[in-house]
Amino acid sequence: MNKRTAPGQLLLKMPSLRAVRCFVVAARHRSFTRAAETLCVTQAAISRQIKELEEHLGTALFTRTGRSVELTAAGSTAVFDLMLHLIQEELGAEIMTEVACWFQHPFVRGEEAAQRTPAPRTDRTEDMLPSAVAKAIKLFAEHVEDPIQIARVAEAVDLSARQLDRSFKRSTGQSPLKYYRLLRMKKARQMALYSNDSITDIALAVGYASTTPLVRHYVQTFGVTPQEDRKAINGFRVRGNAPLPAV
Repeated sequence: MNKRTAPGQLLLKMPSLRAVRCFVVAARHRSFTRAAETLCVTQAAISRQIKELEEHLGTALFTRTGRSVELTAAGSTAVFDLMLHLIQEELGAEIMTEVACWFQHPFVRGEEAAQRTPAPRTDRTEDMLPSAVAKAIKLFAEHVEDPIQIARVAEAVDLSARQLDRSFKRSTGQSPLKYYRLLRMKKARQMALYSNDSITDIALAVGYASTTPLVRHYVQTFGVTPQEDRKAINGFRVRGNAPLPAV
């Protein structure tokens, strides 16, 4: 059972909401001056809040260029990483990794800057897994569009196919084949829900030569076809006046 952090303790560990708000407004305007005007504070106050956030995260969030600022590579993902951390503290690692996988967030960054790849439907991440399993997961992630045979993956990580299967089941609760298919299905679902790509293009993007096997595996995984999944979320988007991908 996950141990929850008391709200007071959690707030002490997190940067202030004021600092987060300053970051969001400064990033939107790409200017500390305009952020100060929007929030009705001084530019010095914005700078102090951004510095607090940078010190908490241990990285620079902006590069200063004259009167404007630009997000660094770290800055562009910092707030999302921060929210993942909050989700983990409140709801546990399993929910956090599910959220990261849902958004296809490639790395979950710990405070020590270690990069960890979420393992779908487990509360473990790549650096928590046995080395061979972690390497296999990396190969799977690199071969979503051009599928790789499980036997080749086993050979690449110096295991027999049977040894890889056993290690995978112990570590993730799934066989390598099922894990790999779920990884591809998650990518297909992301494209179905958040792109205008046709089902044919989605099939090709996740390693299927035609839509028939994609749709069959999609239904087995999510209980609906990609078209039905897309149509269902479009119903919510209409109310929110959001763009609709073509069915």
